[in-house]
Amino acid sequence: MLNSLKYYKIFSSVNYFFKSLINQRIALNLDEMNDEQKDLVQVARLALAEQTEDVRLFVARLIRKYRKSNPELAEQLNLFWRIKQSCIGVGSIFRNQ
Repeated sequence: MLNSLKYYKIFSSVNYFFKSLINQRIALNLDEMNDEQKDLVQVARLALAEQTEDVRLFVARLIRKYRKSNPELAEQLNLFWRIKQSCIGVGSIFRNQ
C-alpha cells in the first residue's frame, strides 16, 4: 500500500511538471503567432475537445472579426457556419410554429 502511494505521488509530480512545461511552451508559441494563427489554434483546441457549440460560437465571432480585414476568409467561414446552422436546425421554420 505504501509503495503504491509513493509511486502515485511520484507520478503526480512528474505529470504536473510535464503539464506545466507543455503549457509554458504553448504560451511562448502563442506569443509568437499572429492573430489568424492564434484563431486557428483556438478552433483546433475547441474542436479536439469536442466542444461543438463553442466552435460554432467562435466561428461566428471570427466571421465578424474578419469581415473587413479579410472578406474572403469571412465569406468562407460564413458559408460553413450557415451549413452547420441549417444542419442543427437553428432558426428553423419549425421553431416558430
